[in-house]
Amino acid sequence: MRWHRDHEEHSEKLEALKDEVTEVKRELKAEKTSLTLTKKVTDLQAEISTLEIQRDRKQEDFDRREREVEHKVGLLLEQQDFEIEKAKQETQIEVREQNLEAERGRFEQEMKFMRERMEKEVDYVKEIVEKVLARLPDITASLQVSKNGAEESVGV
Repeated sequence: MRWHRDHEEHSEKLEALKDEVTEVKRELKAEKTSLTLTKKVTDLQAEISTLEIQRDRKQEDFDRREREVEHKVGLLLEQQDFEIEKAKQETQIEVREQNLEAERGRFEQEMKFMRERMEKEVDYVKEIVEKVLARLPDITASLQVSKNGAEESVGV
């Protein structure tokens, strides 16, 4: 019976050891699961960091492109303003030149008119002088002037 008792004791110990081994296996499995999950979390955190870096780079590229576009738009607006101002100035110059040409034409017409009028008046005055001179008699006169007792004859 002793053997039986020893056997039972051993069986109980064996059962206890089996239970303990099963418990250790369960704990080991839980630890492996925990370790696996921890590794996954670490991997996911690394992936998150990589994705954040990529996102930041893309955002930086986008911001840079946006600044470049804004700069180009600003330059185009400045160029447009310059071209508008230049067109205004050119238009003003053209208008001034046209006005100057018109003024020159009016001046030349006025000068031509004044020249013709003056020529007519000069011709009219010549005609009157000729008529007046034609009506005046020819006069020959002599004048005697004495200087210190000596007489001189001067013809006029």
